[in-house]
Amino acid sequence: MSPGSTMSPLPSFEIHPSGGLQAASARLRGIGLARELQRLGCSVSLGQAGAADVLADALPDVLVVQKTASPEIVLRALAVRANGGQVVFDIDDWGDALPWAVRDPALLADLLAACTVVSVDTAQRAEVLRRDPAYAAIPHCWVLPDPVDYVDGALPAAAPAAARPPGKLAGCWFGNGPNLAPALPYLQAALGTDKLGRFSVITNSQFVAQLQLAMPMLAVEAWQLETFAARLRDHDFCLLVHDTNTEGLQKSNNKMLAALGQGVVPLVSNTPAYAETARLIGIPELVFDSPADLARRIDPAQIAALRQRIQGPACQQLLQQLLPASVAADFLARVQALRQAPAALLTTPAAPTPPAEAVPIRLNLGCGDMLLPGYVNVDVAAERRGRQPDVVCDIRDLSAFPDNHADEVMAIHVIEHFYRWEVVDLIKEWVRVLKPGGQLVLECPNLLSACEALLAKPEQAAQPGQAGSRTMWCFYGDPSWQDPLMCHRWLYTPQSLAQVMHEAGLRELAQKAPQFKARHPRDMRVVGSKPVTLA
Repeated sequence: MSPGSTMSPLPSFEIHPSGGLQAASARLRGIGLARELQRLGCSVSLGQAGAADVLADALPDVLVVQKTASPEIVLRALAVRANGGQVVFDIDDWGDALPWAVRDPALLADLLAACTVVSVDTAQRAEVLRRDPAYAAIPHCWVLPDPVDYVDGALPAAAPAAARPPGKLAGCWFGNGPNLAPALPYLQAALGTDKLGRFSVITNSQFVAQLQLAMPMLAVEAWQLETFAARLRDHDFCLLVHDTNTEGLQKSNNKMLAALGQGVVPLVSNTPAYAETARLIGIPELVFDSPADLARRIDPAQIAALRQRIQGPACQQLLQQLLPASVAADFLARVQALRQAPAALLTTPAAPTPPAEAVPIRLNLGCGDMLLPGYVNVDVAAERRGRQPDVVCDIRDLSAFPDNHADEVMAIHVIEHFYRWEVVDLIKEWVRVLKPGGQLVLECPNLLSACEALLAKPEQAAQPGQAGSRTMWCFYGDPSWQDPLMCHRWLYTPQSLAQVMHEAGLRELAQKAPQFKARHPRDMRVVGSKPVTLA
């Protein structure tokens, strides 16, 4: 530092985690954050979950409260805010630490009124909170990613694959016992392959005996923080599945990062955080779409090839960016930038709720059981696979929605369920609901790809089961539904779909990479915009 120059002092922190080291949320975003901020030179006091027992005479510059509260913590937050400091309320999931908010909504309201920042772990969770007036009134919403778990400093060196019986693989699932439920159909598919030598379930000790009785074919063991990283590295791959309910679709990629950080191949569900991570590291093959799709990936040669690819530069670069030290440094930089903002921003009451029109309105038509956060999910069926849409109506008649209402209308694998003669009028109804400049997004099977796949292997591809998923399912629908509503009535090429969209009044038509279902090459996405002015 040159003579006469000055440097802003590092802020002091008081952090109240949601639990102890045994809970991933507290370990990664509370206790681990405190450790890394101390390494960066900050003064950090660490409280206990739900208790303001670190009540030093001097107030901290920044109070971090991780999804927990008490009257003492609220008073502490109000004092920090009145002293010109910042209060960060961190919510990385809605798990066991938040029932107090349901029991005592007034306590939550008092805490939120004192907050400068609400921080979350995924963009999907941020979008949900922005739609909630209680959280939308907080001046700042930060998406702070989860850091890589089970590392303290640098990533471990790549380890050679453990010895296995010839042609056999070792797989595992790890997590909180109740979260195993959405993974069960995939676990059954994995156990049905002849390439799996061993499969372990590693979970909380209180669930071990129950799972051993229910699933004696599995090696069920208790998770231990001190030994888990080594146990994970003793497997070739891990199976990770998010639920597809609203909460599940907001979950982060922290388990996927843990596996990647230990050099273990994560085979993951096609849910937002997992799919986005696979895209960022350039390995989309990590994502499976169905139990049968997963079973095909449990192959020693494929797993070995994926293991090599996760040691590649794209994956390693992402992991370096998400090491605990890197995430803490980013958090500190955000705090420093906020502290340099005008003092009025930090001491005045929270900003008013943005006007309703500032929140994009997005419709997910024909949603079935694919309920997407941030969308109004619409379907003719009152429930499918136990999941209920937000609005029940025939999507040929969207009279429930006014003209020029939505910023985006999306229909994923819907258009093929209608007869060709009704499609132009159908899309015109969807366009009516769009705002001028809004986008219609359609994904469906690509007729060209289905025909090519059928001609390449006609006998295999003509089967009704999984072998026909890229051919017969495209032409007629998956017969396992046994539901006339799930039958297909017309298929399109990218050009023919763009033509009917043009006839319905859309412009700026473009083919994009599909983001759902089987994706490219089986599927396609075509996007068009509603003209701002009539041609």
